[in-house]
Parts: sequence; C-alpha cells; structure tokens
Amino acid sequence: KITILKESPESKDVELSLHFSKKKIYINEQVVLNAVIRKKVNSPVQQIALPDVEKEIQKFFWVKPAGDKFEGKVENLNGEPYEVYRRDYFVFPLVPGSLKVPSVPLKYSVVQTRRSRGGDPFNDPFFNSFFESSQTESKTKNSNPVSVEVLPLPETGVPKGFSGAVGVFSLKAALDKPETRAGDPVNLTVTVTGLGNEKSVK
Repeated sequence: KITILKESPESKDVELSLHFSKKKIYINEQVVLNAVIRKKVNSPVQQIALPDVEKEIQKFFWVKPAGDKFEGKVENLNGEPYEVYRRDYFVFPLVPGSLKVPSVPLKYSVVQTRRSRGGDPFNDPFFNSFFESSQTESKTKNSNPVSVEVLPLPETGVPKGFSGAVGVFSLKAALDKPETRAGDPVNLTVTVTGLGNEKSVK
C-alpha cells in the first residue's frame, strides 16, 4: 500500500515571499511591498511565471511598481546556493482597517524523471537509464499572506484646504520664455513632485 501526497510544504526548491516595509500606516501613506522569488540552484524547477502581484492586491491598494522587472542574483541560504529575484512595489492603502494580502500564486514547471514499469528490478544502471524518461509537470505554490494595519487620517489638526494627499509634495510653475509680444502665447508648466500617491493630489 502506498499513499501519494501533493508536493510537500517543506520543499524549498522554489518559493515566493512577501513583506511590508511597515506594519502600521495611514490611508494613502506610501509603504513598500517587497516580493522575493527564491529558486534552488540545480533544482528540477524551471519556467517560473512572473507572479501578478498587482492583480492580487489592487482591490485594497493603489500599486506602483518600483521597477519594470524582477532583479536577480545568486545568494547562499543556509549553505545552499539560490537564485533570488526581487521586486519592490510602492503601495498606497485605500481603506482603513486590517488589510490582508492573500496568498499570491507562483506558477512553475518541474522536470520529473520517471521509470518505465518494464524496468530492471535489480537496479542495474544500464537498464535504469534505458527505461527512464522525463516529463514536465506544471505546479503552483502560494506565497505567505501578509497583513498591514491601516489607520484613518486624524480628525484634528487637519490643514486648511486638505484634499487627502498624504506625503511630502512641492509645487512649482514656470513659463517657457521670460518675455513675449502682446497677443503671443506662452506656455505655463506646473509641476508637482514629492513622496506619495500622485493620484491623491487634486
């Protein structure tokens, strides 16, 4: 009698982990969500699909990727080499309360070596190699769920004309030329810069 189990949760050939830079923030305050993919070097894992982190969290956050791709390098973890890929996301919570980012699925393929039923029962190396074949299987592993506590904005000490933008912003205006003839147009450029959710600036 033999029992066939799903992939062991202790398997560390590949994993996706999520981490918030802060655990308690205000509505519209910027926080960094770090996504890390770790793949053991020389493991049978291949063809890892990029996780759609934005899709999974956009219900409660406005999301802005810090880069256009996952940046990778090889690192040693517990004495073993891993390919490690990182990507940061600037996220801004839209509603107050305890917000939980659900497990984000990570899809990948694994090459499995299988032996034909007609293989040599005496474990002869020649027959083992003759009757073995490889097969690629699609698998999915979920990331860890992470939570963040989102506080409502204070009701006291609110600046006059406050419109909901949380962060540090500056405003400047400039004309494209210092002088012009009467009746000729000039271009006025207004620029907002700073740290925060630009979509909350009115």
